[in-house]
Amino acid sequence: MLTINLKEPSRTGSLRGGALALVLAISSTLTCLGQGTVARVDDIQLTFLSQRSRTLKEMRKDEGVLGLKVAARFRLSNNSDSSLAYLASVNRGIVPFGSYLYRKLNSEKWQCHPECTEEADLNSLISKESLRWLELPSKAAVEFEVFDSKGTSLEERGFLAFLRVSGNDKLIKLISNPYK
Repeated sequence: MLTINLKEPSRTGSLRGGALALVLAISSTLTCLGQGTVARVDDIQLTFLSQRSRTLKEMRKDEGVLGLKVAARFRLSNNSDSSLAYLASVNRGIVPFGSYLYRKLNSEKWQCHPECTEEADLNSLISKESLRWLELPSKAAVEFEVFDSKGTSLEERGFLAFLRVSGNDKLIKLISNPYK
């Protein structure tokens, strides 16, 4: 399994909602065993775009889930020359399945909330048909929202998505740029 963590070397201007675009400083490549280079890391991105407060109507739908007061918007983009597949829940349409991450400011180590999904758990969910692989063709992107809790002012948040390059079973964990 390969984990890609998008670094934030410099902040470049602001986007709507006050979110900051982060420049990716990784110029390495993704390599799968026996298949050579499949895509440059900076060609595959999971980017935080904005966040908003959820409406009362949205929160009423999720009465049993407390604390999910924020909707965070992301874009998963594939600017490589290869097709990718990303893991999605059968019940959530095209929204990528993933884990919510958080870390203290100025820390490199992410923690999962409530816990990280391991590869064996993913395979079990796929075999039970709770999750499925969706294709993300070359030069395509998908934008989506996930509901999240409001972090503290002393932590950053992130989202982790699961990918694989078409024709290869190697699982790739892609972590978004951080947001507050």
